[in-house]
Amino acid sequence: MILFALQSFCDANDIEGVNWKKIRRLLGKKQKPKKSRPFTTDEIKLMLGVTKELRSKAILLFLSSSGVRREALTELKIGHLKEMPNDCLAVTVYADTDEEYITFINKEAKEALPRYFEKRKKDGESLDPDHPVFRTKYTLAISKPKVVSEKTVSNLVHRAKTNSGINLNDEPNMLCHAFRRRFNPILKLNNNANNPLIERLMGHDMKLDNAYFQPTIENLFEEYQKGVSNLVIDDKERVLEEKKKVEQEKEELIKIKEENENWQKKYAHERRKQ
Repeated sequence: MILFALQSFCDANDIEGVNWKKIRRLLGKKQKPKKSRPFTTDEIKLMLGVTKELRSKAILLFLSSSGVRREALTELKIGHLKEMPNDCLAVTVYADTDEEYITFINKEAKEALPRYFEKRKKDGESLDPDHPVFRTKYTLAISKPKVVSEKTVSNLVHRAKTNSGINLNDEPNMLCHAFRRRFNPILKLNNNANNPLIERLMGHDMKLDNAYFQPTIENLFEEYQKGVSNLVIDDKERVLEEKKKVEQEKEELIKIKEENENWQKKYAHERRKQ
């Protein structure tokens, strides 16, 4: 990047006679950037195991189940959460901006929030829809709540990673992104995955597509549900989610079978009338 800037400066000022090939050889080959990896489910389980603070637990589960960027937590208000089926919550990310999008959190992430909110209530905070989902630490809870900062989110993730002995040497700000790198393939590797819907759940900017493709919240939630059991961290909860998924698939098969039988009966009846 620096070499390119110097070459551009020389070109703009008509400076000639610089042997750029020789300079590049002296600098050597560019190192390939290190690829970051996602957190594994077992690693997140370890992080939760060494985390005692209710706010930190809620943030770790929120990041792992929603795939949001850390900065999204700094703008999130209680009013941006909406009840959904199967004990999930819809989350409006970057509400009332051009970047607004919808994602979801699963049952275990949802259940961590009331425990954290109850602690704030007991400390004297009167929660309302305009209050932040995650606030800064406080001495007096009745004081006006300030939203948690990106640095705080990064630091608590880094602390949980370090205390659990996980070997992931990313910078603290990139560690939060390891949750998104887990979220994306979990959804995309599902059978019948709908990639455009998953890109929406990730909040990726697809300018032309955004102008014409407007999925409903139901469309998005249906796609999220395909991967929800694999997003779960707790083993018991994952088994319950998988059983629920199997039951739903059975119900869908029964419904299809009944529709086929009704169609066959109707067709046979029409043939007899002829």
